Amino acid sequence: MPCLIVLPAALSALFFFVGGITAFVRKHSKRSLLLSSVVSAAFAAASYLLVVKPHEYVGFCVALGVSLFAFLLGSCMLYISTGENLLRKRVACLVFSFGLFSSGFYYAFILSKVYALPTSVVYTKIAAE
Repeated sequence: MPCLIVLPAALSALFFFVGGITAFVRKHSKRSLLLSSVVSAAFAAASYLLVVKPHEYVGFCVALGVSLFAFLLGSCMLYISTGENLLRKRVACLVFSFGLFSSGFYYAFILSKVYALPTSVVYTKIAAE
């Protein structure tokens, strides 16, 4: 089960890493390389946190935040840029799909963990604060 939880973040990190290198080699675009390496590093950090501390929600929150960023980036690439070639639209669709899938996965996982808590635990934490 822990391997399945880390899988979307690890695949997304690999996707953005390869995508950044491909963009740099094909277009010599330093901006694409920098942006994809930042997103890849954030997904790798989320994967590391999910492996090291699976009982805490820090890794899930980082993965969800980066996934939402990738989702928004893919949305901007897909819907705002016009007159681009077919390859750019396919890359934008892939970024959008990866962001949508991983954000949905981690959001559902966080919600399932929150709603799986007994209500007495939630109320005692609220009362303690």
